[in-house]
Amino acid sequence: MKPDRRIDTDVVVIGGGGAALRAAVAAAAGGARTAIVLKGRPGRSGATVSPDSSGVAWQASDECSSDDSPEIHARNIIDAGLGMADPKLARILAEEVLDRMAELERWGMRFIPDPEGRKRHYTGYSCFGDRPRAHGIANSGWGHAGDIVKTLVGVLRRMDNVEIHSDVFVTDLVTVDGECRGALAVAASSEVLLYRAGAVVLVAGGARQIFPLPAGRTPIDTTGDGYAMAFRAGAELANMEFTQYMLAPVKPFPVRCPGSFWKLFPKLRNRLGEEFLSAYLPPDASPEEAMHERTLHYPFSSRDSSKWIDIAIAAEIRAGRGAEGGAVYLDFSEADLKRFTPSRPQHLPEDYSQPIVLPDGWAGIRPEAHAINGGVLIDERASSSLSGLFAAGEVAAGPHGADRLGGGMVTNCQVFGARAGRFAAAYALGSGSREAPPASLEAPLARLRRRARTDPEALFRRLQSAAAEHLMVARTEAGLRSFTGLIEEILAEAFQESRGAGTAGLRRSMELENSLLTARLMARAALLRQESRGSHFRDDYRERDDERWRVSIVFRRRDGITAEELRTLEKR
Repeated sequence: MKPDRRIDTDVVVIGGGGAALRAAVAAAAGGARTAIVLKGRPGRSGATVSPDSSGVAWQASDECSSDDSPEIHARNIIDAGLGMADPKLARILAEEVLDRMAELERWGMRFIPDPEGRKRHYTGYSCFGDRPRAHGIANSGWGHAGDIVKTLVGVLRRMDNVEIHSDVFVTDLVTVDGECRGALAVAASSEVLLYRAGAVVLVAGGARQIFPLPAGRTPIDTTGDGYAMAFRAGAELANMEFTQYMLAPVKPFPVRCPGSFWKLFPKLRNRLGEEFLSAYLPPDASPEEAMHERTLHYPFSSRDSSKWIDIAIAAEIRAGRGAEGGAVYLDFSEADLKRFTPSRPQHLPEDYSQPIVLPDGWAGIRPEAHAINGGVLIDERASSSLSGLFAAGEVAAGPHGADRLGGGMVTNCQVFGARAGRFAAAYALGSGSREAPPASLEAPLARLRRRARTDPEALFRRLQSAAAEHLMVARTEAGLRSFTGLIEEILAEAFQESRGAGTAGLRRSMELENSLLTARLMARAALLRQESRGSHFRDDYRERDDERWRVSIVFRRRDGITAEELRTLEKR
């Protein structure tokens, strides 16, 4: 097998969300011929355009947020990361987000104005934030933060050195002597494409499909492709154990809960109607304290007593006491829904004066994976440890840590997306050969002959069920070993090489393999980290241990073997 077609360019951008499009704008503005390669279509691919959201927060310390500054913002990012964030990258994020915000406004994007007219934009608080610096971006029909995508697509259409290659699935990076020279991909037409480039920007998003999706939620096409490709190519990955989990509504849907509505102190009930939170709380904690702490951050975190809410819910579901859709109940029957006010202003100026209607006074919720804070380890130029490979967005690690500010991933995508594109263009235009000799294609082409022996969807369901059982919320050594054992079993037995195989059905098999590899790294990191920190909770090591574990776990593939080391990003 050999590539059907070769495409030569300066910069290849792999992905189609907010980070990818911003990187493409920067690369093209830097004078580089740029190809955006995404497995879907702009506006319909990636987490940026997830439809299951009314809007998103944009963290920025401008004149709209009182008693704030980029220095305070950076410190808040570092504090939220609990020692796992790179301070240099945190400072860059806090400083340059103001320029990216002004840029988007010049290009026509609208931030929510202050309803009272006292300042330019409405601002409130978001998860783990210590100032009301979260500007609201409403969903005008493009999804979660899709208005950013809409704006950037408009900018790209006015640039004559950018091409968008939709419905093209990138299967592997191409490396020569420790340098990234491009990528191998399969088009919807089944053509095998070789992209030769002076630099690659990896902005392929996260790995949501490792985890099950609650009923009624819209699937997102992120399957860990970026993590897996970077790892196979030899780039370093860090902080893979830090995954955000939320409590997602199941029934009725949609319902504005959970979130600030924990202030109403609902009763948590299993399918038997039993109130169960009290049974999981330590003697010095109360349901009211745990729920108040949860109004300050929507994702699960082991940092405060709100952790017992998620731990209790996960335990009841695992014990078989969950209801339809694997959910438990929030019982609001004793709460006065008409008199609700949030504990502090949220990032969207919702009209809380309208009565909240919940059929029968209850709602169903269950844990849901949200985002990964780890990934390809980058420096200030958004450059990875592999020469010629740059990364940004959810696929990259460094700006965030064990927890992150709400909306921080959206701003991270714009700040480091712009840096990745700019520095990738400079690298490509100043570098030498773009040659990819036949030897460099042997391993990527060989992977095109691998197929799942059975239905990939059935194998995905096995992976997701095991991830829900052993990787979400509460983790233990026994559970993590069971999970990694399942992954090794699927990798060893579920794939086979088919000589002369075409590309039909290839994508889903490769997505499965990428998800399995990413899940193995996540579980390995979680097993190594014998403590609880931020979004990582070990039920067998419940306390944070700064003496031993104020270090990041960094993975790299060497000679086909996974090697790990402990590294302090704060001193890197």
